[in-house]
Amino acid sequence: MYFAVAGRGVLLVVFGVAAFGKARTSAAFAEFVDTLRDLRWIREAWRRPLALGVVGVEVAIPVLLALPWTAVVGLGLALLTLTAFTTVVAVARLRGQQVRCRCFGSGSRSAPGAEAALWGVAQMLRNVALIAVAGIALASALTQRSGATPDLFKGAHLLGVLTVTVAVLAPLTVFNLFLLFAVIRRLRTAGTANVPHVDTLPAVGLVVGGFTAATLDGRVLGGEDLAGTPRNVVCFMVGCEPCKTQIAAMRADGGLDRERTLVFVFGDPHGEADRELAASVRDLGTVALLPMGDPVATAFGGIDGFPTLMRTENGRIVASARRWADVGAAVGADVAVPSPAPAGIAP
Repeated sequence: MYFAVAGRGVLLVVFGVAAFGKARTSAAFAEFVDTLRDLRWIREAWRRPLALGVVGVEVAIPVLLALPWTAVVGLGLALLTLTAFTTVVAVARLRGQQVRCRCFGSGSRSAPGAEAALWGVAQMLRNVALIAVAGIALASALTQRSGATPDLFKGAHLLGVLTVTVAVLAPLTVFNLFLLFAVIRRLRTAGTANVPHVDTLPAVGLVVGGFTAATLDGRVLGGEDLAGTPRNVVCFMVGCEPCKTQIAAMRADGGLDRERTLVFVFGDPHGEADRELAASVRDLGTVALLPMGDPVATAFGGIDGFPTLMRTENGRIVASARRWADVGAAVGADVAVPSPAPAGIAP
């Protein structure tokens, strides 16, 4: 009984604070919705309904836990919710995606006024611990409801609690520990690599397809902007640590021709963090803020990793890399560039 009561108390507070943090103001809720963009498989149209569903579950769990006759349902829902959250984020991190943590609303920050903290080992350990609390509390509550005596120190009751606890927690613990160690390996790899381990770069020699993109200053970019003279084309995404490194490298490059540099920031055009990133790189060139999956990504051969940095001539890609220095080195070498302009682009 004591395990169940203590676990209910802990989870009631945790989920209550989480729900309040996300729903206390419209701005806090909008920030939470914005973090769902980090999970790239969630379409933009799904983010707000999914966020409402998450907050609804987080509100329901404390209510269920507070009522004795629904406590078991609340503990089970808390266990499933924590497991689902942990699994989804762990899979995203294993794929190399940065995921911001607004688990408790706007307060989930590394410092006052700072951007939300990123999911890492600390957050994974916290959730694994909460899963253990939920599992033990659920096992105790189920054993108590079975009619056994409430005295935890009697052998039969304690054995029942331990049996149900092992049955509930063993597979979840093994699974979550596997995810935790996998995330730790991923973070260690990312910390020692110069660039993120992502999918292939756009192919050198590829003819850039047709596209249009509205810039922050009201211009409309298109294929004709790549005709003739060389152009720098760089693609960034908010929350991407290697992107910050390459932005700094470009700023340090005294030879950067800003008039011939196109900067595409991929993310949520309505997201505050995305708009801030786009505005912050206007000193590098002409900037356009685009949604994930925009046709511009397809036109350049499929942009599916960040940062992606390219050089084009006559509408063809002559260099592509994850580092600004590598783009410059590739162009400095003898790169064969087909001379005819691609169809649809003015010479």
